[in-house]
Amino acid sequence: MEPTKAQEGATPSPAKVAESTAKAATPAPQEPAKPAEAVTKAPPAPVAPNPAKAAPVVAPAPTPAAAKVESVKPDAAPSAPVATSPAVTVETVGKAPATPGDSETLSPADPVTIFWITLGLFGLFVAYFISEKASPKRILATLLTMGVTAFCAYFYLSLGMPQGIDLQGGTQFLLEIQSDKDKIINVADQEEVIKTLQRRLDAGGKTDMALSRQGENRILVEMPGITETEKKAIRQTLETTAKLEFRLVHPQSGPELVSRVREGDMFLPTHDLLEPYDETTGTAELVEGTKALDGTAVNSAGVGYDQGGYYISVTLDSTGGDKMFKLTGLHRGERLAIIVDNKVVSAPVIQSQFGANFQITGQFKREEAERLGTFLKNPLQNPIRIINESSISASMGKDTIRQGVWSGVAGLAAIMVLAVICYNTAGFIAVIALALNVIIICGIMAMFQFVLTMPGIAGIILTIGMAIDANVLIYERFREERQAGKSFAVALDASYNKAFSAIFDSNITTLIAAAMLIAFSTGTMKGFATTLIIGLTSSLFTALLVTRTCFGWLASLGWLKDMSFPTIMKPTNFDFLGKSRAGVTLSLAFILLTGALVYVKKDAILGVDLRGGDSVTILSGEGLSVSRIEESLQSAGLTSTPIVKEQQNVGTNSSFFTIRTATGEGNKALDHLRASTKLALADIELSSVGPQVGQEMLVSSGWALFLGIVAIFVYVTFRFNSVAFALGAVLAVVHDMIVTVGAMILLGEDMTLILVGALLTIAGYSINDTIVIFDRVREGLLTHRGTLKDVINVSLNQTLSRTILTSGLTMLAVLTQLIFGGPSLHSFALALTVGMVTGTYSTLFIAAPVVLWWVRKRKINLRKEILDAEATKIAGPASAGV
Repeated sequence: MEPTKAQEGATPSPAKVAESTAKAATPAPQEPAKPAEAVTKAPPAPVAPNPAKAAPVVAPAPTPAAAKVESVKPDAAPSAPVATSPAVTVETVGKAPATPGDSETLSPADPVTIFWITLGLFGLFVAYFISEKASPKRILATLLTMGVTAFCAYFYLSLGMPQGIDLQGGTQFLLEIQSDKDKIINVADQEEVIKTLQRRLDAGGKTDMALSRQGENRILVEMPGITETEKKAIRQTLETTAKLEFRLVHPQSGPELVSRVREGDMFLPTHDLLEPYDETTGTAELVEGTKALDGTAVNSAGVGYDQGGYYISVTLDSTGGDKMFKLTGLHRGERLAIIVDNKVVSAPVIQSQFGANFQITGQFKREEAERLGTFLKNPLQNPIRIINESSISASMGKDTIRQGVWSGVAGLAAIMVLAVICYNTAGFIAVIALALNVIIICGIMAMFQFVLTMPGIAGIILTIGMAIDANVLIYERFREERQAGKSFAVALDASYNKAFSAIFDSNITTLIAAAMLIAFSTGTMKGFATTLIIGLTSSLFTALLVTRTCFGWLASLGWLKDMSFPTIMKPTNFDFLGKSRAGVTLSLAFILLTGALVYVKKDAILGVDLRGGDSVTILSGEGLSVSRIEESLQSAGLTSTPIVKEQQNVGTNSSFFTIRTATGEGNKALDHLRASTKLALADIELSSVGPQVGQEMLVSSGWALFLGIVAIFVYVTFRFNSVAFALGAVLAVVHDMIVTVGAMILLGEDMTLILVGALLTIAGYSINDTIVIFDRVREGLLTHRGTLKDVINVSLNQTLSRTILTSGLTMLAVLTQLIFGGPSLHSFALALTVGMVTGTYSTLFIAAPVVLWWVRKRKINLRKEILDAEATKIAGPASAGV
């Protein structure tokens, strides 16, 4: 809203007003006291009372502990030396004070109750590890398992798990970027708006959304199922520019002067009349036409809470802080208006000098404060306008989702059946742990309202595979210990103790990669990483604590006296390292082929959602459906698989369809659709669209993956006391991802967002498999004689049955999706299938040979390094005890 201006005379203008008399210097006696005052958060220096204000100064409130304080330069304000830069509070009256437990955010249980339950479960967890006797340990573990399961089941049943736009559809907003007539909006402007809106709408990375360029000055925003209340807030988020300004208030600004200016009885050429930010509680103010400071100086803005309610804590950059310090020093006792989008949020009195840190309070409700804080952190350079709003169908289609769900259930059932066949009673216990794992994952995701998407499902599949792997590791260890002649109880304890390091290290390396994705990536990739971290933590809990507790109860009750497993594979003695030269040569050739394919095809390997293209909108959709369009376009000869969605304009019952194709193929798809359906398809719109995934997201995800690999390299080097193991693990991961990309290109598949999720899953699976093998190699160097080559070969043969079993069990879930999951899941499942095969291959023929090659090249005594490291670990606690 533009500032109101007014002018004295026969032709009053509602614009800028100037006062032609000297009344501005004289206080208006009839002006009522202003209801809002400024308070400082630190004791102010004595200030002369403001003659224009009749209201008393509000009593100062204590400074919050987290408030930032800036040291003031001695020469910045010689007339008023101050040790620190106090914060200032801006108050807006008329609203009831907000409380932390505001009823706007409904939760299924009281937060205090949830806190105490969580604290109780944590106490059980600590008590379990402190306890040394078997019986109390079992009881504590049982109570902990029952508590965690019930807690998670309650949250899932009461809150449910929100689904992403690819699974349930949602709402689409078409935005138009506004600009001055002499400025042309370019791609960089569109990308800047996308980046800002991404941070505004999804700062925590929990919301699955798609933002893409459309045409020359438009942005397409797609958000998963949202309520009408949420839509209202989103509209405000989208259309709020958040241009922050600070301006001095006219000394006599009040109801009388504002009324005279508004009616055109007065003309003040140096001041603007601005309306309040909240028209129900605020008041209009006359402020200087020239801004004293603008929002480009804002470094950060966060929300805090004290006895006065919620406030927004603002930090300016160094330049802005210096300007604010000078401004408040020169105009102490005057009022300073804080303005957002030409509306006055508040106009407090400057009671003492301050610099880069201050607070805006208005007795906000929490959501209002968070929204305004987000706006101030992420201002838009150009205003935007919503020109269309419509409901959209799930991008994967109902039939595809149904097929995917049932194929996933079938795969999980097949895993459980095969686990029981392979391991009898132990397999049944693994099935119980797997079921609890799924409950815990769903419950935690529901508790924090994380959105479930296809990449998220990829993360769950990976965690299920790693959970099965943990159980297989333990059971295969038990088989070895019994074959060595140990009793049932001793063998069971030894199997858990010896498998722990492999399970821990393999999960930690995958957690490192996931943590990097959360820290540095955005959007869907952050959702994948969140799901993966939840799943891995849950699988560690169920595999190491739940299954062991089950065995403990069965043994103590006399129901389980021994276990025997059918022999799946006879012991092998294959010379893997002797065949490594052929394996490495084959891999290098395939990697070179992949590089050549990428170089030749360039952007052609990318799907429509990653590179953009044409958007065909069919407004008259009678006789059409998503499935009919998809079936028709399969024979259109398009270079990339099109994305088809059904949409419905808000407030109407009419549906229309959008088809995203590669650039230049929109008309081709339309012509083929007309010919195959025999429909006229009259109302058509064709435009160019940008990628559904912003460039920032792809770049940040790439950097996050790179940093994750670097972090894994550092961890493995530290944990295994040698660079050789780290180099082998990292090269195996890179090998698997490149080979998978090459295989998908050769099979004619596009690189889409779903395939990016599959690649991340493959990376996690690969590092897990490799670390398990390396753990056995490390153990072999500590306990067996022979050359390094012999020890590695023995370790690979010892773990071969585990490798095949784990891959086979996990592959069941993937193959069911590949066969029964439908066309939309085909690419995802195919990539995982290729990745798991190459992951197993790289562990045997890439990772292990790299270790041997590095040790020989550097002439390292790897056994001595590991023995010295173990001796240091043992000597450390002993010397500490002395």
